Amino acid sequence: MDFTYADFKSMLESNQIAKVTFSYDGKSMVFVDQKGDICSLSSLPDDPSLLSQLNQRKVEVIVDDYKFEKNLDTARWMMDKVGADVSDVAGVYRGYKTQRKSIPGIYL
Repeated sequence: MDFTYADFKSMLESNQIAKVTFSYDGKSMVFVDQKGDICSLSSLPDDPSLLSQLNQRKVEVIVDDYKFEKNLDTARWMMDKVGADVSDVAGVYRGYKTQRKSIPGIYL
């Protein structure tokens, strides 16, 4: 069933919303009405009063966790930003190669 934000607000004002789960970025949400029906909304408008309205009506509010990328180092991040293919380096540690030389008269 398709809902608009106006439909959601109308349901909220008539105490028909039981639970709301926001996406981590706050741009979409899934809500459960008092009957147990699950509905979703995407492209939420910026509504500063929404959380206080949910709180006033004792609606359970949850925010999804942010999904962090694992194994992301600086080189992979940079390659991703410039559009380079990082599939060949994913999960591979290449390490550092250093050479040390003893130079007479220089102490480090």
